[in-house]
Amino acid sequence: MQLTVNSTELQASSARTTASVSSVRAEVHALMANLQSLQGSWSGAASDAFGDCARRWHLIQQQVEVSLEEISQALTATARQYEDVEAASRAMFAA
Repeated sequence: MQLTVNSTELQASSARTTASVSSVRAEVHALMANLQSLQGSWSGAASDAFGDCARRWHLIQQQVEVSLEEISQALTATARQYEDVEAASRAMFAA
């Protein structure tokens, strides 16, 4: 089995993913504020249904954020593990 890993790129990808999560959070916050403002402008069954729909969407969106955070954490951990293995292998030949 041949293996080639660029741990620096894994770390960079993790950082980009984390930055994306922050951007998504900011956009979602603005969107939810807009949706809540809209819902506050009318009442009745349609408004209630709209509110339920927005809440369901927000729950799903939060799950997406958690998944992206998990991906970022896994990339960081993987990069560290590859770096540790490389350092240990290098040390074996330096003796």
